[in-house]
Amino acid sequence: MSVHIGRDVDDVLEKLSSVKDTTLLAGGTDLLVEINFGRARPTHVLAIDRLDELKDLERNGHVRMGALVTYTRMLEDDPGSAALREAA
Repeated sequence: MSVHIGRDVDDVLEKLSSVKDTTLLAGGTDLLVEINFGRARPTHVLAIDRLDELKDLERNGHVRMGALVTYTRMLEDDPGSAALREAA
């Protein structure tokens, strides 16, 4: 299994388009469990957990939430936001 750590969104998009059968790794909990139980055998893993661009949480009349925003971060940002809790 090869592992690549994405430098930025452009790097990740380039790797996804050029390397077939790539599995994205964000936090790792789900994927690592699947690997440990022998239910997943990824050939190529692309780690995206360091991409700050995907950790943005913005409100400007609407909510824009990056793919790496955690549930805890949503609660810390606005603990009263029922819409964000339900979206999670």
